[in-house]
Amino acid sequence: MASRFSWAMFRGRTRTRVLLGLLILCVALTYGTWAARRLGQRGSERGTFDQPLVEVAGRVVRRPDRIPDIAVRTSKEVELAAIARDQQDLLFGMTVLLVRLIATVTVGGLGLVLLTAGSTEWEIRSEGRAGVVGKAPAS
Repeated sequence: MASRFSWAMFRGRTRTRVLLGLLILCVALTYGTWAARRLGQRGSERGTFDQPLVEVAGRVVRRPDRIPDIAVRTSKEVELAAIARDQQDLLFGMTVLLVRLIATVTVGGLGLVLLTAGSTEWEIRSEGRAGVVGKAPAS
């Protein structure tokens, strides 16, 4: 079965859109995977290249390093302080992950739009060329 897409029509704006869309989708997939893998690491939001997103999450949820040091006297108080720090660390980590995934989905959506626009234009151009090639000359 012959393809509806002609390689001769894969040029210019069509090629740019398709390839840029694929590149953006790959970047979004890589970033989303990186963000998901960092969730299980304590303090993984420090020193990363996406500090503006981490700061947005910091405005939503209080950062774990802002927990005041409470003088603990008993083993129960030590345990409760550790649980409070762990819960706040987990909440902040989940918020950072959510913000990172929102950015990933937004960028991935842009990649899909470019890929769809380029492939649609490629198909339309290919169909137009097939119509011109398939016509019989007028007498």
